[in-house]
Amino acid sequence: MALTSYISLMTMTGQSLDDEALTQAKADRTTFFPWIFLAAARHVPELVSIAAAVLALVWTVRTRRWIPALVGLGMILGANLTTQFLKRVLLDKPDYGIQQIVHNSFPSGHTTATATILVTLLLVAPPHLRAKTATWGWVMAAITGMLTVLNGWHRPSDAAAALLVVGAWGVLAVLSIRLVDGALSRPGVRPTDAYRRVRQKMAVRRGNLLQREDRGDSAFIPPAAPRQQPYQEQPPQPHQYQHPGYQHPGYQQGTSSQYGRPGYGYAAPVRPRLGAVITLIVLAAGLTVTVALLPWPAVSGTGTGRATVIAGYLGIAAASALSWRAVARWLRSLS
Repeated sequence: MALTSYISLMTMTGQSLDDEALTQAKADRTTFFPWIFLAAARHVPELVSIAAAVLALVWTVRTRRWIPALVGLGMILGANLTTQFLKRVLLDKPDYGIQQIVHNSFPSGHTTATATILVTLLLVAPPHLRAKTATWGWVMAAITGMLTVLNGWHRPSDAAAALLVVGAWGVLAVLSIRLVDGALSRPGVRPTDAYRRVRQKMAVRRGNLLQREDRGDSAFIPPAAPRQQPYQEQPPQPHQYQHPGYQHPGYQQGTSSQYGRPGYGYAAPVRPRLGAVITLIVLAAGLTVTVALLPWPAVSGTGTGRATVIAGYLGIAAASALSWRAVARWLRSLS
């Protein structure tokens, strides 16, 4: 994040390449894309955000993953505030007379808003759907960042930095979920334990009242009622079609589910794969360095100009894949 901000904001080469990528993306709008695609592209961030929010709400209600949902809401607020603080307060872009738009647009608020909702969707996703959710999440976040460049709203570095900010907050959210889950796994801390203690106290009071009535301490002696024993949690029984020693290959013993209930936690595969992340980073960095070292300047409409915007798109995809990989890696052992 710091390296991206320094190169794209503080160096003349970074500002030149960033501005040329935006200019080339605007020129390609009328060359390669029909008007109906461009009209739809302006509403893709909002549509993706709404769809991800609705699906996250459905999964939260069905799986009762309230803690990840609450942490995800905090992550959305924190990431968007961080983006606005970096853009409007902390970072200042010097004017070298290169870029047409002088005011700072780094990082992208559009990309941050959509990406945070997609990360929240990953946090509340059922364990067996995490791999698919992570794959679709980083792809849709990368497409959203690319469309902000194509629509002329932001430069490539703005979208890439926004995805890195979201990735950092996503890892922080997963660590927060682990801390809360660990705290709730202590005996007597879980909500079910509190409810059980209340029931036990009510049963003791009811038993004392019945004993007083049997001794004649009460003027009204009701018919004898069966004594209720305090509630005791029964150990889980194996399924009738499942052998007691059977263990699913996708489960790892020793992990804890929500509220620390013992059992088997599903270890979802980490997506995207590490090889894909490294490949995108190498391609983006290699193409950017190659364009920067060419003896002729990058001009819109030339091969160098198109290589610049392709390098920007690869950088956005690499930032998205890296962020989702980090979040999914820390989220893997949670169930």
